[in-house]
Amino acid sequence: MKERFFHMEFFHTAADRYVALEVNMRPPGGYTTDMFNYGCDIDIYRIWAELLVHDRTAVDYTRKYHCCYASRKFTRRYVHSHEEILARYGAFMVQVQSVPGVFSSALGDIGYIFRTRDLDKMMEIVGFIHRIEEKQPMSDVRCPMSDNEGTRLVMQR
Repeated sequence: MKERFFHMEFFHTAADRYVALEVNMRPPGGYTTDMFNYGCDIDIYRIWAELLVHDRTAVDYTRKYHCCYASRKFTRRYVHSHEEILARYGAFMVQVQSVPGVFSSALGDIGYIFRTRDLDKMMEIVGFIHRIEEKQPMSDVRCPMSDNEGTRLVMQR
């Protein structure tokens, strides 16, 4: 394990209790490494390369931001549109992306990664993104991140 990326996963079962789930000999999945980078203004893969090439193990970083991933599913109707989210919270967004179909059941169809120094602001943004309409008629659901030709939008900062 000396030169490998690895991560461990746990279930938090009580206030002071964790149960080990698994150890993986690879970087964590989803957008986790991106969130490391955005939260600390680092490049985790450059740090790993420094370890491999120069045997450097010291990492000088601080967590500057709370970084959050919030997603939406095309099968839900939300109070606020994609455009409203970007208009109100675009300055906090670091990545907005359609999630490939194979991963969308776990990660949602549209993923918003944003960062803020204030935890309350982070929770406010999550609530705004996730707020759903009370009644959800399924016949009127469409893909708000596609243009007329079905091309998905991607935004990165």
